Amino acid sequence: MLAAALTTQIALASKYITDGFKIGGDNPVWHLSAELATPLDGISLQFWSALQVNRANQSYDELDAMVRYAHTFLGDKRLAVNVHGFADYWVYPKATVPSLRGNKLQAGVSLTNLLDSPQSWLVPSYNVFYWLYWDRGQRTSYQGGARHELGLQYIRTLPRLIPGTDAQSAAVGGTLNYNDGAFRVRPGWTHSTAHVGTTVSAWGCQFSLSVDRQWSYEPSVNPENELWSTFSFSKTF
Repeated sequence: MLAAALTTQIALASKYITDGFKIGGDNPVWHLSAELATPLDGISLQFWSALQVNRANQSYDELDAMVRYAHTFLGDKRLAVNVHGFADYWVYPKATVPSLRGNKLQAGVSLTNLLDSPQSWLVPSYNVFYWLYWDRGQRTSYQGGARHELGLQYIRTLPRLIPGTDAQSAAVGGTLNYNDGAFRVRPGWTHSTAHVGTTVSAWGCQFSLSVDRQWSYEPSVNPENELWSTFSFSKTF
């Protein structure tokens, strides 16, 4: 049996964009999370949050509790497949709208070993996210549905540019997203994203910086394009 490990993360984002939606306007948020690996192979428990820096906007605070799964099959082969997913209970505890809470399920696959290189990874992926959600808690007003995501990411290790660091990498990627009607969105291709970032490992910690861009095609998801950045610090105990 595997020993349990706890990974904690603190991140600051210039705004909160999730599933194409902008939550809380153009205001920065803290993302605080803790993930506990269990003795069961591939299964972990996670607490995650999006907390508005400006406490006048605390009605947009989000809390999530998740059970996660991830496992890579054929790990030493070119066609190695990572299968992953989670079950999430999310809630906005201070929302002005009653019963702003629900469940979210996710399942996905990614190919993690397509390039025959120890320094580079090209990772195509497919993910589906499904919500179980009733407006104002009324079971007669079901607003669930799915978002489908096609993704592609390229990751490469970099020379250690900062003295004292253990490793550094850079990543660039993007996604194309389809919503089938969840949250009263008009079904269709709703948005695409692009991101670039770097991660530095040092002193037993990881420091990451990313810049993200979203192009919106459906006003019921987001009426405008978005640009935001995130800095995060994580450590595993």
